[in-house]
Order: sequence, then structure tokens, then C-alpha cells
Amino acid sequence: DTEALPLAALDALWSELQPADAATQPVNEDLLARLSAYVALCHAELAQLTAGWSEEERLRLRRDFPAWCEALYREHFPQGEITSAQSDLIDHYKALAGKVDRARLLAVAARVARLADPNFLAGLGKRLARCERTRAKAEGFSGDVIATAGTSAEARVVLLGTGKTTIRGPAALVIDLGGDDDWERAAVVDDAQTLVSVVLELNGNDSYSMTTPGPVYAVGGVALLVDARGRDQYTSGRLGQGASALGVAALLDLAGD
Repeated sequence: DTEALPLAALDALWSELQPADAATQPVNEDLLARLSAYVALCHAELAQLTAGWSEEERLRLRRDFPAWCEALYREHFPQGEITSAQSDLIDHYKALAGKVDRARLLAVAARVARLADPNFLAGLGKRLARCERTRAKAEGFSGDVIATAGTSAEARVVLLGTGKTTIRGPAALVIDLGGDDDWERAAVVDDAQTLVSVVLELNGNDSYSMTTPGPVYAVGGVALLVDARGRDQYTSGRLGQGASALGVAALLDLAGD
């Protein structure tokens, strides 16, 4: 039973983030801080998925996933042939899959998915409209950065404004209020430092284009991209737009072309 998992702290924090009484909703910097705490707690729960693994197993999980995809593709190709090394890699991933606590993974993914709730998204822009603009630079973000929260990778939240921004850096949560943005990294979980990566794009005609795995790619974590409206373009290689291994990845384009 996924609900029996020790996730009460996450549920309590969400109740603070999205209380029934709109008058008590946190706003602006307070809201960003609580969102930072929320994604950091999700990360902590996901870190338990590989708690009993060896360092070599954790390394191979992320490093070898593209090669595993190629091996699996070749194995199922008409009259396909694979090498002994590829066969060993397939068996290795099968063994890793059997060690994952799927109940925990799905329970945390369901809580990350709360960030895509229509009621939450509908009021998010207004609740963040009066954040004080930061003078600090956000590494990997060039353009209209309004504010940030969180001091560590798993807690990093970045708020973008209605101007154009180019995004190349990682974050646990990026919220964009509008603007025509260029996303060269969006909702990607490819290391152990950030096991949750969420993008909430509220408006704008955006371009998502990656030559490395992504956008919306997760290995051993949860990746979520919600684009609420706009004429958007998505470009990726084989591993993107919802690709995952022992994780969850979802792309929701809610309106527009």
C-alpha cells in the first residue's frame, strides 16, 4: 500500500502549499521557499530507492542507460543480433529493476504530480507576481530571472519572468511566468544530485531542444514538464519527451500548437 509509506511530511507540506482556504495560501518568497522544501523532500524519498545499492550499481544505472536502450533495440530488431556484452547489460538492468522499491517510486511520483494540478497552476502566477527581483545570477540561466530559492541542487527553485530566457542549467523546479524561452535543458534527471526535475511553463512560445538526453528524461528519479499554453516546439534524440529508466517522466502540453 503506497499510502502506508512514510510520506506524511510531504503531505503536510503540500497542505501548507495549497490550503483549502485561499486566504492562507503562501505567496511570493514564502511560496518559493516552501516549494524548495517540497522538492527537496521528494528528492530525499527518491534517494531511498538505491539506498542499498553499491556505488558501481548507482554509476551504471545512469551511465549505461543509453547503451541499454541500444542493446534492447537491437535485440528486438528483425533478425537482430547483439553482442555478449550487450546481452550482459540487458541482464544487469533486469537485475537492477528487481531491486527498485516501485511502491515508493510511484508514491513520490504522485506527489510530484501535484505540481501539475490545474487548481494549483491556475493561481500560481498571481501568487508569485510580487516576488522581489534578485540581483544574483543563476548559473545556467541567462535572461529574465526574477528569484531563486534553495541552497543545494536538490532544493534549487528558479522563477523566470515574462522576458526571454535561455535555460542550460539544472534545477529541481523552474517556474516561468511567460516569455518565449529557449530550453536547452528541461526536466532532466541524469545524476544523483537532483532526483526531481520539474518545469512549470505558464505562458509563451517556447523551444525545447536537446542534443543530450531530454527534454523530460529521468533515470532513477522523476521528471515533469507542464507547458500550460503557447506555440511550442520539442526536439530531442532517442531519449527524450518522456524517456525514463527505473523512474517516471511525463510531458504535459496543455494548450496551443
